[in-house]
Amino acid sequence: MAVRIPQSLSTSLQPETGWSVLGHELREQKAHTLGALSGQVEQALAALRAFDAEAHEPDTGIVAVPCWTGQPTSSGPS
Repeated sequence: MAVRIPQSLSTSLQPETGWSVLGHELREQKAHTLGALSGQVEQALAALRAFDAEAHEPDTGIVAVPCWTGQPTSSGPS
């Protein structure tokens, strides 16, 4: 939990209201969430870089067969 100077001691002489306290707490929570998510994004990008850096052999059990050749068939209705 962060400690902050009360607004009464800051340069601004506006009174601290419930809304300003709530706004500060929401900004604090957003900053924390963005920090945590940025760490997860960094980890995912590092995993993708490591995956791309490895030499990958194609799977031998999978055979690609085209399902559409672009040529019309003669077995359709006329």
